[in-house]
Formats: sequence, C-alpha cells, structure tokens
Amino acid sequence: EADIVLTIPSCRMSGAARVAGVLSRGLRKLYPDATIVIFVTDRADFEYPDWFDEKAHICQISTELENLRRDEKNACLLDLIRGLRTKKLFNVNSRLCWELIQQFNMQISSMMEVYCYLFTWDLNEHGHKGGYPISFVQGIFEHVRAYICDNSALQGELIDRYMLPQVMADKLLVLHTPGDPSDLSFENVFEQRRKEKRGLRAIWAGRFDRQKRFDIVKEIAVKRPDIEILAWGKRVLDDSSDDGGEMPPNITLMGTYDSFDDMPWQDSDFYLYTSEWDGVPTILIDAANRAIPVVSSIAGGTGDIVTEDTGWPVYD
Repeated sequence: EADIVLTIPSCRMSGAARVAGVLSRGLRKLYPDATIVIFVTDRADFEYPDWFDEKAHICQISTELENLRRDEKNACLLDLIRGLRTKKLFNVNSRLCWELIQQFNMQISSMMEVYCYLFTWDLNEHGHKGGYPISFVQGIFEHVRAYICDNSALQGELIDRYMLPQVMADKLLVLHTPGDPSDLSFENVFEQRRKEKRGLRAIWAGRFDRQKRFDIVKEIAVKRPDIEILAWGKRVLDDSSDDGGEMPPNITLMGTYDSFDDMPWQDSDFYLYTSEWDGVPTILIDAANRAIPVVSSIAGGTGDIVTEDTGWPVYD
C-alpha cells in the first residue's frame, strides 16, 4: 500500500523536478512513517535522485508504458494507484496523470485526496497561452482537493481567467518553494570587485529553450561588450530561442552544472536571468539565499522574488 503517490513526468534539469523533490522531503517531515511512491510517467530520464526523499520508492513506469495506447496508459496508471490504495495523490507536471484525472475524476476523487501543482502557463510562438492551467484545470476543479501554485501571480490570473467564486478560489493555494540552506554568502563580492576595478562579469544559467530567451543574452552581449557572460546550461525541450548563429566573443559556454555552488560566484558580479514566462525559478531562490545580486526579467512569478528592494527587475 502507498499512503502518498507523487507523479512526475521525468527528472531533468528543471525547476518542477526540484520542486517535486522538495515536496517529497516535505511530505516525509509531515508524515514520517508514510509509504511514499514516486511514479515517473512520461520519460525515462531520472538524472537527480538526490533531490528526492531517500526513503521514497522510485518507480520508473514510462519505459513499461511507452508502447501502449494513451487509453491503455491511463488504465495502467489508474490500476496502479488504485491497487496501492493510495490516500493522497500529488501530480507534479505529469501529463499522463493530468489526463488520468481528467478521464477518471469522479472515481479517483472518491478514493483519495487529489492535489495538483501548477507553475506557469506556456506561451506559443504567437503569444497565446496554453499548458496545464489552460488544458486541465477548469474541467476537473470540483474533483481536486487543492491546486498548489508556487507563485501568487498565477493564483491571481487563474481566479480572474475563470471568474472563480470564493469557495473555488480557496482551492488555489500559494506555497512558495523553500530554498536549500546554504552557509555561503557573496554579499560583498560586487563591491570588492569594483574596488579592484575588475571587469563586469555575469553568470547566466538555465535551459537553452525558447522560454528562457537565450537570444536576449546574446543581444545583451552585443550591446554591452564590456560585460563578460559565463553561460551554463543545455537544451531540454528542443525549442531553443537561440538562432544558432555566431556567439558574441564575450559569451563563454560553460556546459552543464551539477550544483549551483559549482559556478564561480566569488569571481562574478551578478546573476542574469532572462525568461519570457515563468513561475518562481528555483535558481532565483538559490541566488537570493546566497546574497548574489540579481538582474531578472519580470514574468509570471519572478516578481515574487525580484523586486526593487531585492534586486534589479526588468519589466519590459
């Protein structure tokens, strides 16, 4: 039997995967004796097992399901969570689980408490909103115990978009993601580097996907050749905003990173964050926890972290 089941699509370099890990550890603190099962439903990737509760049972089912029809996949997942006599189901970005709840909402909600995480809309190339808050939320509202948003901007937008009465709006909970504790602080690095007349150096780190707007990073580099930019990351979704053209000479591609603290914050001036739409990126929380100056686009939930008092927000 499983007291708690978490469904995730995969575990790759993404804020949602990190939040799923934080959620698993948080649930362990709330329910120390619970049996927690994590189903990886959509892709075989599981790159960061240390993000998750060490006592949780990780079940990679995407490989077993990959050759089945969509309705057969739904039936298998339903049988699994029902067979485990699950008491609480948390869906963190698993498309298969979203579709399961949509198809079997009454059956599932009568057997267990259902919770769904929401981070942000998606935007297509024409600027139209899509993604899970559009595709699934409204149709299954009455069957979900709570929707958990990691930012207040999305909560407000959902209430306005669906004109929710208070009794339904109360199901939209904002749960800000806690940062991993750190003993490191870079509070005086910027001032010290200015005293030493060092050249400005920025760090950019993220996915080379359309959402994260690496093309803007290249524009900044062209317009500000005096700033050296060290860029960490890789493509994850195969929809990069980078046109693949020549890289400005003041950008150095550094590959991927295993830990936030692997990057040379002691020898850099600020963290540069560019995004066109967003929840609350966990990497901004990491930077804030270490007193690193942040220059960030304000999109979606980033304004929950970066304000005129805490950093340098860019609204346009």
